[in-house]
Amino acid sequence: KLVNAEQRATLHREAHSLKSAAATFGCHALAALAHAIEEEAETFDAAALAVRLAALSQAYQSAKTALAARPT
Repeated sequence: KLVNAEQRATLHREAHSLKSAAATFGCHALAALAHAIEEEAETFDAAALAVRLAALSQAYQSAKTALAARPT
C-alpha cells in the first residue's frame, strides 16, 4: 500500500527537521538517514518506509546514547 500524499508531505517535512537538528548536534548517521528519507519521501511505499524507519530508530538510539555520554 502506498503512503498517501499528505503523509508524504509530513514525512518530508519531519525528516528535514530531524536532519537539521541531528547535524547541528553532530549526529551524522542520524542526519544521513533523515536526509535519505527526506529525499525518498515522494517514492516510498509502506514496506520500504518501515525498513527506513527501523534504521532511523536505531540511529536515534545510538545518537541519544552518544549525546548522553558527552561531558556537560
